[in-house]
Amino acid sequence: MNPSAPSNPDEPDLTDTNAWAGRVRTIEPSRERGTIQARDGRVLPFHTGLVHVSGMVTRSGDLKPGMPVTFDLSHGPEGPMVVRLWVGEGEWQTPRVPDAF
Repeated sequence: MNPSAPSNPDEPDLTDTNAWAGRVRTIEPSRERGTIQARDGRVLPFHTGLVHVSGMVTRSGDLKPGMPVTFDLSHGPEGPMVVRLWVGEGEWQTPRVPDAF
């Protein structure tokens, strides 16, 4: 048994390395939070100050409802939480890190 796998079958297995996909559902700038509607129907939260955003948009302040995203999850204090977003159609695009000098 995988100790990091969820004990509740309704929670995602966060050890799965596949990116999740969906759309931005809500943005609440005054409360520094938003939600993603995943393809499987779940609504997943994110904190605008903590989420890493890349792709067509690079700042959480530029996110708009309806934008297509792929994302990574982590465990938050209240369950699964989005921690990284790639904005745009298609599969996850890992940002390229420049070679060290």
